[in-house]
Parts: sequence; structure tokens; C-alpha cells
Amino acid sequence: MKIKYSLIFLILLICIIGMAGCATTFSATAPQIVNETVLSTPTQPAIPAADSYQYCQDNYPGSLYNPFTNKCGYLFLLPTTDDPVKAVIAKAIDFQEPATIDFARERVNKASSGNYNLAQVCDIWEYCYKNWIYINDPNGEDYFSPASNTIKIGLKGDCDDYAILIAALVQAIGGTSRVVTASDEQGNNRHA
Repeated sequence: MKIKYSLIFLILLICIIGMAGCATTFSATAPQIVNETVLSTPTQPAIPAADSYQYCQDNYPGSLYNPFTNKCGYLFLLPTTDDPVKAVIAKAIDFQEPATIDFARERVNKASSGNYNLAQVCDIWEYCYKNWIYINDPNGEDYFSPASNTIKIGLKGDCDDYAILIAALVQAIGGTSRVVTASDEQGNNRHA
């Protein structure tokens, strides 16, 4: 049993280390968005600490000030290229829904309490993994279930629904996440 948990921990640690530079929530300035697709994300210069919060609100509506980097940024990982599926997935990661937050909190064991930590992520992942029921999307359709809906129906769906759920639950307890998708050259056989 200890080997199983050690292996899970090691895999999650490798994933987190590998994505550490990719999943920061405070790295982009106000992007140019057309049809829910980000066209560019120029680098934000450091701003004076005295006006930091107000500067972000005035110049980059919807952004938040990150005192650690002294930059304005956005809480959500926005779609970055021409793939319209990214915007749909980003909306489905509804980590601010009360049902999603409550579900995430209920999954964290007492031994893992405290500030956001890897043990909390492991608690959530283990529960979802053990209770997941895999069900395909309708033939010829890609359906991306919001995390709160996946919780409501009892943890049922396909790979993208699972990835969306885990991403939302991690964000609901204070972490950052990213859903990675892959497909063949024709855009078929998508996996998340």
C-alpha cells in the first residue's frame, strides 16, 4: 500500500515540477481577445508597488495584482491559440462554483489540512480516481461537462470531463492547473 501511494506521489510531483513554469496564474497582461481566443499576451513590465492594485484595476480590467512578481495578471488560464476547444474547456473549469468548492474541501483529509499542499491534491485525485465511472460522449460529439455538473451526476464522463474536474478541484483549494489536450493530425481522437 505504501508503494502505491509513493508512486502516486512521485508521478504527481513530476507533473507539477514539469508544469511549474507553464501554469503560473499571474504572468500575462491584458490580452487581445477575439471570439474568446487570445491573440497576443505581451509581457507586463513591473509596476510601482505603491499603485499596484489600482494600476492593475485601471489599466488591465479584470486582472489582479501579484505582489510576489509585482505584475498584473489574470486568474484564469485563457486559451492561447486558434483552438476553439480551449475556451470551452476554460469555461467548464468552474472552480468558483459552490458545489465544486465544497466537493473539493470534503475530499481533503484531516491529515492534509493547512495551506494548499500536494497532500490535498493527492486526497482529491485518489477519491476521484477510485470513484470515476467512464462513459463516452455521444457518437460524433465532444461534450465538455462543467466540473460542478460532473460532481452532480456522480463523477461520470470521459477523459476530458475527468481532466476538467481535477483541474477545477485543484483550483478550488488554491492551486493552479492546466488541461492538456492532444489529437491526431486531423484533430480526431482527442484526449485530455
